[in-house]
Amino acid sequence: MKPPEDKHSTYPFDLRVSTIKGAGVGLFARVAFRRGDSLHHLVGDDARFVKNPKDMAMALKFGHKVADGWWLPTHYGRMSLWWYANHSAKPNVDCHEDCYVVLRDIAAGDEITIDYSRLESDVDNVEFRPDMKKGD
Repeated sequence: MKPPEDKHSTYPFDLRVSTIKGAGVGLFARVAFRRGDSLHHLVGDDARFVKNPKDMAMALKFGHKVADGWWLPTHYGRMSLWWYANHSAKPNVDCHEDCYVVLRDIAAGDEITIDYSRLESDVDNVEFRPDMKKGD
């Protein structure tokens, strides 16, 4: 069931319980997007590179592993909503090399998903996460 749309908000996303089993919170569209739309201007600029995370539990929960370290939120208490985009083997948004493009039409109320395996070509960002499985 989709919640009623808030006519006063201009932000196109919100957070809700994910439709993906075991994923927790998910990122949902509040407005429709069309295939080919660029979402890059809507993605938060709140990532930092860290070679050795001090809090590995949070790195495993929110981080993206790269060959020589991790991309992590600059502050876990103030993360942009894009950190809540969950993995799907059949995503509706592609996010490769900092480009975010809608792969197929997204209706208001749909969950935004990305393929974690495309985040970094030389690191498997699906297998290192204990809560993720290939094909999910």
